[in-house]
Amino acid sequence: MNTKLICLSVLSFGPNSGYEIKKIVEQRLSLLIDVSTSGIYKILNCLLESEYVSCEAVEQDALPNKKIYSLTDKGIEHLVVELAKLPPEHRIRSQFGVLLVFSKYLSKERIAEIFDIRREKIQEHIQDCQERLLFLESEDTEDTQGRIYVLKYSLHMLKAELEYLNGNSLLE
Repeated sequence: MNTKLICLSVLSFGPNSGYEIKKIVEQRLSLLIDVSTSGIYKILNCLLESEYVSCEAVEQDALPNKKIYSLTDKGIEHLVVELAKLPPEHRIRSQFGVLLVFSKYLSKERIAEIFDIRREKIQEHIQDCQERLLFLESEDTEDTQGRIYVLKYSLHMLKAELEYLNGNSLLE
């Protein structure tokens, strides 16, 4: 999924500033996708030129105007077409995995530390998913069903990984 499609997808939930879109991608979507958010403002300008989004300047006291982007009907149509063509690939990119591939070059202490850090990160992700799931389930609308499904799927995968890490050690 490219950054343009990600921006359109985020805006399908409602109007947001470029900063808010960047935070949503970094905080909420980072478990699902690996995307650079450094070019978001340039991409939003391209989407604006293509009339896929509109932009409203909101005045702020003692700060520059904030630009709020909204998805247009043309943007929704484009999003629907592009999502229909997107293949359901599943990629796993893991620095944890890379470290384990080359574990013969690491001390036992470093390997144990890597496992501890990974377990801690998984626990943090589980907590985050559970909190977001509780919030979405309290809304439970047609718009939230896909997000609820993905959060439950993510929780299942995270718990399975944690169970595997707890039951299997590279150091044995």
